[in-house]
Amino acid sequence: MGGQGMRYPKRGQIWLILSVAGWIFLVLIGVGLVLAGPAASALWSGIRLQASGVEVTGQITSRAQGTRSCGRNNLDSCAEFDVGFGFDAAGVRQVGTASVTAAVYGGLREGGTIGVRYVSGDPATYEVDFGTTLIGAVGLWVVALLFLVPGAMGLAARMRMAARLTRLRDTGALRGAVVTAVERSNTRVNGIQLWVMRWRDEAGAAGQCRMQRQVYLPEVGAAITVYADPEGRLPAVWEGDSGTRSAAGTRL
Repeated sequence: MGGQGMRYPKRGQIWLILSVAGWIFLVLIGVGLVLAGPAASALWSGIRLQASGVEVTGQITSRAQGTRSCGRNNLDSCAEFDVGFGFDAAGVRQVGTASVTAAVYGGLREGGTIGVRYVSGDPATYEVDFGTTLIGAVGLWVVALLFLVPGAMGLAARMRMAARLTRLRDTGALRGAVVTAVERSNTRVNGIQLWVMRWRDEAGAAGQCRMQRQVYLPEVGAAITVYADPEGRLPAVWEGDSGTRSAAGTRL
C-alpha cells in the first residue's frame, strides 16, 4: 500500500505498455503475422489461378484415406482424403497431390480422370477443386485479421495511455487527492484479481488508477498525489501508475 509522500519508481513507456497483460496484444499480433504469411502466399496463388489458369484433364494415379488432428486443441480426429494425379503442361508431364472432400473422393477411381487447373508457366501451382485456393486464402486472411486487428488496436491504445502517463508525470500539475473507493474490477490476469482505486483531487475532479493488485493500492481515505493536465483535456494520473516525478532512474 502507498499514499502521499511515498516515492514510486518511474515507469518507462515500454513497461507501461507491456504491464498488466499488455504483452497479450503483442502475442495477438505475432499470431496474426504468422497466419498472414501463408495467407498472402495462398492469396497470390489463388489470384494467379483465376487470372491465368489453364484447365486440363489429369489422370488419377492414387487414392489415400487417413486421419488428421482437428477440433479445439487438435484433440479430435478428422478424415482426410488425398488423390495423386498426373497431367500434361506445355508437353511436359507433371505430377501432383491434392486433398479433396469426401463427396469428391467417393467419385474418383485410380486410372480415372480429374480436372486440374494450373498457372500458365508455373505448373507447380495447381488446384483440382477450382476456386478453393482463393476461397481458402480469403478465409485464412479473415482468421489472421481476427488476431491482427484487436492486437493492433489494443497496442495502439496502450501506447496512447503510456504517452499520457509519462507526459503528465513529467509536465502535469501536482495535486493532492483523497482515495474515495477501492473496487474489484471484472478482470483477472493469471488468476489474480485486479482492482481499481478511485479518488477526488483538491480541485474537485474525480479520477481512477490503472487496474492492478489490491495490495499495491492505498486504502480508502488515504492522501495521494496525482498529476493533472493544466488544460483539463486529459484525465489526471496517479503517481503510483506513472512513478514519482522526482524519483531517480527510469525503469523500462
